[in-house]
Amino acid sequence: MKKEYHTILFIDFYDHSSSTNSWQDYKEILVDLDPQKSIMSVVGKLLEEDAIAYRLTTMWGQDCAGSGHSIIKSTIKREVRWKVPKL
Repeated sequence: MKKEYHTILFIDFYDHSSSTNSWQDYKEILVDLDPQKSIMSVVGKLLEEDAIAYRLTTMWGQDCAGSGHSIIKSTIKREVRWKVPKL
């Protein structure tokens, strides 16, 4: 019998950032928009992928899932992938 696996991904990626809606000088805005402050992390089960994005979920059961994420591949800083046997 062929074993089936889930693919679990850990991804650090650059999320978008927004500045405050208050008036700031340009130096302050650039500090607020520093991309190094906008790195997010997610761990989840890979549902599918294509050339543009990973689609994964952080909650899954036999017949349903929740907390879905679409991560654009060009925003990824680090990715770790595991193959976990399905029970």
